[in-house]
Amino acid sequence: MSAQLLATKLRVPPRSSELVPRARLLDRLDQGLQRKLILVSAPAGFGKTTLVAEWVARRASEVCFAIGWLTLETSDNDLVRFLNYLAAAVGDALPGIAAEIQPRLEAPHPTPTEEILTALINRFVAANQPGRDQESRPELVLVLDDYHLITAAEIHEAVAFLLEHQPAGLHLVLLTRADPPLPLPRLRSQGQLVELRQGDLRFTAAEAAVFLQEIMQLSLGVLEVETLTRRTEGWIAGLQMAALALRGRHEEEAAAFVAGFTGTHRYVLDYLLEEVLQRQPASVQQFLLETSILERLSAPLCDAVRSGDAQPPVPSRELLDYLDRHNLFLVPLDEHRSWYRYYRLFADLLQLRLRQAIPARLAELHERAAAWHEAAGETGAAVTHLLAAGNVTRAATLVADHAEGAVMHGEMTTLLAWVDALPEEEIAARPYLALLYAWAMLLAGRPANVVEYWLQMMEAREDTAGWTNAIRAYVQLFEGNPLAARQLAERALSTLPAQTVFLRQLAGLVQSIAVRYQENGRDPDQALDATFRTSAAADNTLIAVLGLCLRAELAYRRGDLAEAAVIYEQALALAQTGEERLLPVASEPLLGLATLALEQFDLARAEELLEAGLALTREWSGVAALDGYLLRVRLHYLRGEHQAVWAVLDEAAELARQFDAVETDDLLVALARTQMELHLGRLGAARRWLEARALQADAVGADLSADLATHAASVRKYEYLLLARLLVAEGRPEEALQLLGRLLPHFDRLRTRVTIHLLQALAHEQRREDEAALAALSNALSLGERTGLIAVFAEEGEPVARLLYHALETGIAPDYASRLLGVFPAIRDEERAAARERMVEPLSERETEVLALVAEGLTNQEIAARLYLSLATVKWHTSNIYGKLAVGNRMQAVAKARTLGVLPAL
Repeated sequence: MSAQLLATKLRVPPRSSELVPRARLLDRLDQGLQRKLILVSAPAGFGKTTLVAEWVARRASEVCFAIGWLTLETSDNDLVRFLNYLAAAVGDALPGIAAEIQPRLEAPHPTPTEEILTALINRFVAANQPGRDQESRPELVLVLDDYHLITAAEIHEAVAFLLEHQPAGLHLVLLTRADPPLPLPRLRSQGQLVELRQGDLRFTAAEAAVFLQEIMQLSLGVLEVETLTRRTEGWIAGLQMAALALRGRHEEEAAAFVAGFTGTHRYVLDYLLEEVLQRQPASVQQFLLETSILERLSAPLCDAVRSGDAQPPVPSRELLDYLDRHNLFLVPLDEHRSWYRYYRLFADLLQLRLRQAIPARLAELHERAAAWHEAAGETGAAVTHLLAAGNVTRAATLVADHAEGAVMHGEMTTLLAWVDALPEEEIAARPYLALLYAWAMLLAGRPANVVEYWLQMMEAREDTAGWTNAIRAYVQLFEGNPLAARQLAERALSTLPAQTVFLRQLAGLVQSIAVRYQENGRDPDQALDATFRTSAAADNTLIAVLGLCLRAELAYRRGDLAEAAVIYEQALALAQTGEERLLPVASEPLLGLATLALEQFDLARAEELLEAGLALTREWSGVAALDGYLLRVRLHYLRGEHQAVWAVLDEAAELARQFDAVETDDLLVALARTQMELHLGRLGAARRWLEARALQADAVGADLSADLATHAASVRKYEYLLLARLLVAEGRPEEALQLLGRLLPHFDRLRTRVTIHLLQALAHEQRREDEAALAALSNALSLGERTGLIAVFAEEGEPVARLLYHALETGIAPDYASRLLGVFPAIRDEERAAARERMVEPLSERETEVLALVAEGLTNQEIAARLYLSLATVKWHTSNIYGKLAVGNRMQAVAKARTLGVLPAL
């Protein structure tokens, strides 16, 4: 090695004794050994050097691997100096190979670069001839660290030549803050490039927890760790600076520090200023400051903010490309690199510097950004910038202009974010905006007194008297008071101005729903269809989707699951934008489809639809979220996940408690909890709740009409159904049958009628009335088979399963009963054995053979030909089979044989 070369630049950085395990990244680096180039490209402080040093240290322990490391500096942009260091790095790892090219580097006359590199490559190839033993065939990992400091074109050309002619066994690794001008796209398309970027290098929450809690020895809770990880976006240097600042702080001090940790903290500030900002050209620094106010950046937006209508001296597209290439804390937001955002901590720093350097221009920059966003139809961003500019009146007017559109697309969270940022007097000055605000707060579960405050404020005004009736009608409908809801909806329609499109259509929807509760009302499907057509024509997606979902719910109530699915799919398509983005109200059809999948016992699909729907409810409605939680309770129960049942019920109860604008939601959760208590044997808790609801067993003989008339009928009758279920569970079948008989006429939901018939069957079985039990079960099977219901049987558990086995023996709906029994695996073997014992006589080997061919669909003539039997003999065998299985035809015989295990299950 030449005397003027620094040895420290050729040493692998020492391994830290305090490393966070990063197996996923080490595996990625290992994959790079099958490629030409490993590129580790990320901003400062992302642990590039630490990671690769750990990786090569592990590789160096393997006999066949040699490691060459070169840490570059700005002074290495001299080609001769670079090649000398390159040769030295190779020479430290493989002295025999580098020695051959050293004389060429020290020759008095310059040797062409390609000649030097060709000699290096040829020498390496010779040392790796296949005939040599493995230990003498070297694998060289050559690491060039801080490659972003190289700007000389001739050096980039030399590295590109090396990549182009790279021999087997040579692995090139570049660590850089900016992508080098090398043929990366070609290498990528050829599958010859492994890349680790800032998205890969940032700490996950689990890695951050190891670093902060174990390595830095900080007493931080899960929430504090998650907060710091989120604020730093996994930036390792940011987490390290936060950890240094947290050392020695008490618990309360630490919590306060974490809550306020930003890019303006002095540790972060000093690091970013020294390592990033001050190293940039003046034009780049100016661009960074002026665009730091933007949440998202694109070239046209940045141009507008920087210079208004004029063309900026350096186009923003060029500057964004520069920032992207140099990894200056810029995060691409799309595959085309049209939109970006700054790292949060970096943006904090830039905004602080902006306020310090050019405070007088802040309002101007925000006004320009607002104008661009408004022209682009991005109301939320425009409002944010107007408020930042201090133009409150213009912001309120813009919100008022777009509020109805947001509501009509179900974007309640968006509307609330807009209006919450406005002063109260600006909201009150725009009454229609105030009412839409009240509606959004109602659905979001805001405190009832806050919603009521705005409703009363509007009712006190002479010019808006009666406008609130549409919202109050909706509340009454949800509380189970359809008559009051319809009256309020009709008043709203008589007083609301024509331009209040959303509230008028909301009133129309409530009126349509209330119709179905009127004894002589119109056909509810026709009323809802009219509401749908009117709303769709007005681009009121919210009401149109809700109208379709209510039509689907009516089909579901009738037991027409196929029709319900078609309508839900129609609603889902309507709730999708042209960019294939689902609007928040899409949660309604998604949850509806999840319910149908659950009823048909497609639990995997039910879960998929349920989770997708629940995710959207966060932007739409607390009521919808509650429906999703209750559906999740049923899903866990059907899977036998009983601990999860109680956990989700607790979450649902908390959600209902927060959503205090109405009371019915709390009751729905209580009903679901009591039903689960009855299913899972917690009879005492169920009994106490029913008694608290003034439901006594001695009332079962009374006329229910009066009680159901004084309560919300849609809820009270389900309380009585729970009482009947308790009576069955307590072994009081006479009282249960009496109550169930009185309840049946009050239910039109087919699924619930199936439940009542099943409870009647169980009660008759307790009384040892086998014929009556089978008759009730037959009623349930008849209704269920027509619609394809499965979950309603499965939810009743083993008692119903045992009844189904008995039903099979009498030939009641054998195919359907056999299918239902497939969801009761826990008792299948036990019941099969018992059923076999009840057979008159086991099937012979020949009879089983004949039955298997029957199951294949062969005719008697075809079976005779297959088994070389006469037709009469086959008929004799089938007759014996029917007698032994106690069935009357081929279909029943196959179904029962599969259930008993005589034939394999489908």
